[in-house]
Amino acid sequence: MEYFSNTQPNSFATAHQTSLTLKTKLYLMSKSTQVLRDIQNLQLYLSKKFRPARWLDSIFEQPASTLDFNSFGRLGELDLLANYVRLIDQNYSRQLGVMWTLVEFHQYCQFQPFVKSLKSVKAMLTRIAESS
Repeated sequence: MEYFSNTQPNSFATAHQTSLTLKTKLYLMSKSTQVLRDIQNLQLYLSKKFRPARWLDSIFEQPASTLDFNSFGRLGELDLLANYVRLIDQNYSRQLGVMWTLVEFHQYCQFQPFVKSLKSVKAMLTRIAESS
């Protein structure tokens, strides 16, 4: 091994560079997928918790007690979720911000799906808040 590295030093440098590039790509895919997962989970939560049909159920299907002492109201919860969306956006920018501008790594950051998902969840929050 030592002989080969002395006679062909560039071959190990190329393998090391390839390894770093692969690790970077895997890191970017992992982080961007985690962010997209968080946004999708939030969208599912919003659609389940705040679906309009839930408020139009029959009186017989309503819970026995209308007082929920653990809740701080729909608008309070929506405000909390809006702050969570801002936090997701900031974390994405902090972790992957510069990398998505590089041509070599652009596709691994999943920037377009991130932007579309973020717009979608913000629109959901706005619609729900306006209907409250």
